[in-house]
Amino acid sequence: MEQIGTKFRLIFIPYLFISISTIGIYTFLHWVLFIRTPVFWVYQETLNFIVPMVLPGFPVLIWLRPRIKFLELRKNASGKNPVVGFVMIAWIGMVVPNVIAQEYLITATGKLTRLSNISQLNKLPPTKYYTVKNFYADKKLARFRSETAVTGKHNTGYKINIYIAVPLFNKNHIIKFYSYIISDPASALTSNNAALIINGKKAEKDALKSINPKSVTKVTFIKDRAAIFKYGDPTKTGIIVLETHPYKGVDTLMVTEEDNRSYKPSAWLAMSHQQIISNKLSYQEKEGYLKEFYKGCENNLKLMQLSNFNYLDKISHSIVRENFTETIGDKPHKVFPLIFKPVYEPFEQRNGEALIWLVASFAIGSIIFFLMLLSKPLKNNIPGKGYY
Repeated sequence: MEQIGTKFRLIFIPYLFISISTIGIYTFLHWVLFIRTPVFWVYQETLNFIVPMVLPGFPVLIWLRPRIKFLELRKNASGKNPVVGFVMIAWIGMVVPNVIAQEYLITATGKLTRLSNISQLNKLPPTKYYTVKNFYADKKLARFRSETAVTGKHNTGYKINIYIAVPLFNKNHIIKFYSYIISDPASALTSNNAALIINGKKAEKDALKSINPKSVTKVTFIKDRAAIFKYGDPTKTGIIVLETHPYKGVDTLMVTEEDNRSYKPSAWLAMSHQQIISNKLSYQEKEGYLKEFYKGCENNLKLMQLSNFNYLDKISHSIVRENFTETIGDKPHKVFPLIFKPVYEPFEQRNGEALIWLVASFAIGSIIFFLMLLSKPLKNNIPGKGYY
């Protein structure tokens, strides 16, 4: 009984102190430096997983490991040092609640801002969550991007990710119009005084406004009288023939907002889909699955009601955000768009059961560590009669 009390005082109490201090101090610094008044940004994966996993290792090795050596621990037949096992259990007992604490910190401290329209995002102080009364999600201007990777323990899986970003505007959304003039450098033939043929069909001059210049593949100038008569408009001085193809590349979105007359969406709605198939399939079979999955995601977006979410969750600096930024394609322009994930659960449920799991994981880890202490006796030659 005396040994139990000694173990509790010499090893278990320091374990509890180190655990609570490490989790508490790091969580506080995370809140002050990166949430309340962020002075610089760090990937969310680093703050929520890497640092919480690495940090507990230092106090465990520096302060707790010497105390674990108070126990009578001998190497087993395989030559493994039992001290390592105690250190690993202590480390895991701190890491799990530390990781959960960071996730809980973000959801619990995130503020909710209510917007009348989506363009108010640029006028109000930034927060984590938003509700929007009026907005327009333009599915026609949605950006898609596919990404594949080999996965599984023995590279047996082939993972397909489809990223979708839908631009959000105010309700006064209008179609983009282009302004340019087509002319023949060798003559006075211009789009103002010539007949216009687009993909074999006669068109009015205003039709040029709705054609992206990047989609034009060929421009032909016809000045022969017979050819002009063939198209049924001999009164014109010539004919301009345009051939185009659908353009799916990055393009500045010319959309007018009533307040600042800007030509870009206020934000983007982010969605993703994933499918894992066998890596043993041939290249052609994988490409077939990719095309089928891609097409299914496009059709699914057409059927989705993008206005029935309860609130928007802003995606912070992270690998996830990088994937959607690359999908949007605004990196070359040094634009950092606002990207949101739609959430369909009530805002009050945003924390889920994180707090319960935080307390439970800490309690379970502490109990396991204490039971391990009970399984080993103390040494007889502890300095100072074994009591610090």
